[in-house]
Amino acid sequence: MAYFGKQIASVVNYLHQNNLLHLDIKPSNIISQPPLAKLFDLNLVTTPGTIRKGTGTSFGRTLTYSADVRGVGVELFFMATGERPFKTYDDKRYVQLEHSTEDGNILFEMIDSCLDPVAENRPATVDVFRICEKFIILQSQ
Repeated sequence: MAYFGKQIASVVNYLHQNNLLHLDIKPSNIISQPPLAKLFDLNLVTTPGTIRKGTGTSFGRTLTYSADVRGVGVELFFMATGERPFKTYDDKRYVQLEHSTEDGNILFEMIDSCLDPVAENRPATVDVFRICEKFIILQSQ
């Protein structure tokens, strides 16, 4: 999972360095060909800012790079748990916001931070890359 996270974070970071948002990070837009993961479908790619109504899932909101970081977090959360991160209870509370994936694991803590409801609290894609890389190194020791 950390190898996958590192690859996807690298691709998304490249887009961000070129002032672009992907806005459609989901399983059907990712092909894994070990050791590489490839991100496809650039139909929604745009620059940060206010996105016109009807584009993607963020109608008329101002979007930053953190929107893509959330997408990476969603994919990694699913890989780590086998569940979608934002299932709701009957009273519309979000499960993930009440229960973290696992305490004390730098990879799982990073995934939780990618899913932070406050966009400004999410890490940059380069930080996601570095944490995945650090996790891989720690696991090999």
